[in-house]
Amino acid sequence: MWVPFTSKKSWKRIAQAAPLPKIFVYADSTCRSAAELMATEALVSLPVVDRDTGQISGTITLQDLLKGRSKAVVRENERLSLITHSNIG
Repeated sequence: MWVPFTSKKSWKRIAQAAPLPKIFVYADSTCRSAAELMATEALVSLPVVDRDTGQISGTITLQDLLKGRSKAVVRENERLSLITHSNIG
C-alpha cells in the first residue's frame, strides 16, 4: 500500500531521526482505513509506517487511492460484462 520516496537513502536518515507523526497508517493497513482517515482529518496524503520497525517507509496519497479504485471499477465492469454475455447465450 505504500509508495516509496525517490531518494531512499536520504529519506531513511530523516525517518530514523524524526519522531513518528501524529497521524499515519501502518503498511499493513487497508486502503479503506487510509481513505477514512484522510476523509476524517481532511488530508490528501499520509505517512506509511512499518509496524515492525516503527519507521516511516513511504507515503500514500489520495491520488494513489483513486488510481487503485479506478482499476477495481474497470475489473468489476469487465466481470459483469462477462456474466451478462454468458447469461444471454
